[in-house]
Amino acid sequence: MTKDSKSKPGMDFWLLVFAAALAPLVGGHVALEARPIDLGMFGELFGGGALPYLARLIVGAPILCGLFLMAMRDRVIQLPNIRIIGTLTAFVFLLGFAILFGSFHYVSFGEWLTWFVYGGALFLTIGTVGRGRGAVIVAAAVGVSAAWVALLGVREYLEVMASEPTHRIFAGWNNPNAVASLFVCGALVNIGLGGRTPGIAKLLPVIGASACLAALVLTQSKGGYLAFGLGFAVYCGVLLASGKDKRPLGVGIAALALGLAIGLGATASAPKTPAGGALVRIGSGASAEQSVGFRQNLWKSAVSIAAKHPTGTGPGTFRFYSAEPGIIESTVFAHQSYLQLAVEGGWLALILYLATAVFWVSYAFRGIRKQPGETVAFRAGLLGAAIGLAGHGFVESNLSFMGSGLLLFILVGLTLQLSTDGTSPESVPRQLRFAIATLTCALPLVGLAVFAASEANKSVLATAVFRDLNPAKAVEAAGVIKANSFGDPEAIYLAGFYGSSSPKERAELVTQAAEAMPQPRLLRSAARVLAEEGKVDEAIAMNNKVFRIDPNNLNAHWLKIQFLQRKGDTSAVDEACRDLIKVESQTSFKVRAIPEIVPTETYDARLILAGDSEDRKEKIRLLEEALTGYARFMSVTAPLVKRLTNDQNPEYGGVSRQDVEETQKRAKEALATLKGLYGPSSSGINLTEISGALDFSF
Repeated sequence: MTKDSKSKPGMDFWLLVFAAALAPLVGGHVALEARPIDLGMFGELFGGGALPYLARLIVGAPILCGLFLMAMRDRVIQLPNIRIIGTLTAFVFLLGFAILFGSFHYVSFGEWLTWFVYGGALFLTIGTVGRGRGAVIVAAAVGVSAAWVALLGVREYLEVMASEPTHRIFAGWNNPNAVASLFVCGALVNIGLGGRTPGIAKLLPVIGASACLAALVLTQSKGGYLAFGLGFAVYCGVLLASGKDKRPLGVGIAALALGLAIGLGATASAPKTPAGGALVRIGSGASAEQSVGFRQNLWKSAVSIAAKHPTGTGPGTFRFYSAEPGIIESTVFAHQSYLQLAVEGGWLALILYLATAVFWVSYAFRGIRKQPGETVAFRAGLLGAAIGLAGHGFVESNLSFMGSGLLLFILVGLTLQLSTDGTSPESVPRQLRFAIATLTCALPLVGLAVFAASEANKSVLATAVFRDLNPAKAVEAAGVIKANSFGDPEAIYLAGFYGSSSPKERAELVTQAAEAMPQPRLLRSAARVLAEEGKVDEAIAMNNKVFRIDPNNLNAHWLKIQFLQRKGDTSAVDEACRDLIKVESQTSFKVRAIPEIVPTETYDARLILAGDSEDRKEKIRLLEEALTGYARFMSVTAPLVKRLTNDQNPEYGGVSRQDVEETQKRAKEALATLKGLYGPSSSGINLTEISGALDFSF
């Protein structure tokens, strides 16, 4: 539909429709570390999350192929306003330039490729949908797909509410806050479709919007609620300001009422718990305070990192640098798309992105008063969805998810194409079209395929190691990775760890990987391998590199203590223990992402200091402090681990049942020592209470 609403749609248009429908279904995960394939390839794509790059390839390929077809077929192409082209192009290439200034080049390059898909979706939408039914078809694909995911989310809640009434739905996405962005988008797109659709047929999009709103309720995402409120206000405001028929307002109100009735009705039938009702997170002051407090620290950390790295750290690298200022523990997202862009792309990249948004707003609302009422209602829904998604970016990193990021750029394309002056037909020479299409379509597509292949190889190995427990399969999979690492540092690390022919080769490969991708996990692993080779000083030096980007890393501090113990340097061990205990005074220790997970490393350090001390009073003080902490761990963390772990999910928040049992053993030994130091007439902490807390069993 490149010429007008009556043009016959081409393959490029249908590829766009396919991608728009698929993005909500498979675009809800991000690429982190290798994970086992538990649900099969199909299951992992549609909710498992072990193959996010394969999902990006499957969604990105139609976009990039469609854009290439459009560029090669048409000399005259409908394009966005030149200002939008300029700022968006500069932004994407500046993101690529930021890769050079970070320490995680491979990860950054893979994340950068996603932005070519986003930009390609914008240009393909504008170039193929026309101004009539093409836009409706694309919007319907988004609305139906989002509603389907919403129904899956509602079913998810109904299946678990009897045993877990406070459950927040994931609906196949990485987390409830992320999928909330999809439901905001889906609800408003369906409301816009309902306002455009005549007669009783409008019931279908109203039902779709209601499903999205019901699912939004069940995410318990306060940011999602606010984002929908913003988008719905835009929808109502556009309709009221247009001077057109106000009946589409009733469509939105009806969808909202029905969605709330379904969502609240589902929670009303859930049983009560001692902690509260189904929506306890929404009404809980403690939950709100923790959530807001942690986000504020995240944002402070993001500003600090961006100030230290003004040219950016590279796309997708916030998780590696998040703990560098010492304000928060290591966290994947900034929970603020724009500050995360400032960190990863630099301040200029953020300015260019915001400039693109300003130019879009300046064109997206033009000409509404001159259009028919049904078109106004449709545009109002699309504008509300786009602005709702953009607003959600102030409290979540939704651009990191292919699903919500791609839909935002499709919506931007639809709203520009339906406006006046937002787009225009331009004649582009074939040679220039071929060069641009090759650079922005063919090469990113090949790159995504390479990343997807490496990811699949790593997941096969992770499956053999962690699920099948099959050493022979693991060695075979590691050999495949070694021969086809594609330059992926994590692949090299896994090949060295599970497929090396000698300890020396393993040390070389693991160290090589850690140098190329100096994240704490790889650095600590490399340090352990070096220590096993008897190179304790080199191991300490390698482990110390963790503190450059995560000064309060508890695991690295504890590993350093173990290495120093191996050297037999008691004074250095004690100093390292005191350094570890100092972490308790840091904000990152006090305000944690999962406050129910009580760290025990600082209490373990107190046991070492107590063992080395010759001062009875100091021994007692250290043991009392350690036991008070252990008791809190056993009272708060251990019951959650007992309830939420099983053979399929052996850990909760990085804590396993074995960890709980080992901590319990250390605590009981410390309790016995403290009782001996107290003597028959001494008193200190309540030993009965401590003993009761330690009396825990699975």
